[in-house]
Amino acid sequence: MQVKARCWDSRASLTIRLAYRKNASRIWKTIKTTQGRCNGRYHYARINNAGHTHYDADMFTNHRGPGSKTIQYWVQYYR
Repeated sequence: MQVKARCWDSRASLTIRLAYRKNASRIWKTIKTTQGRCNGRYHYARINNAGHTHYDADMFTNHRGPGSKTIQYWVQYYR
């Protein structure tokens, strides 16, 4: 699985978190977390699929103040 994401606003930072869970479990386990600045450049998070059933990607910023933050992302899942 690969996630490519970016945002704009140099005062904020972008966090990408990749997680998985097995079929019988309801608990998500974080595999990888990456952080970078919201400067318009892409940030990457990659993992090799390890045979788990469900994968998840979360993206969020530490943006404070009025208004919302836009995150542009691209996700690729491969077997």
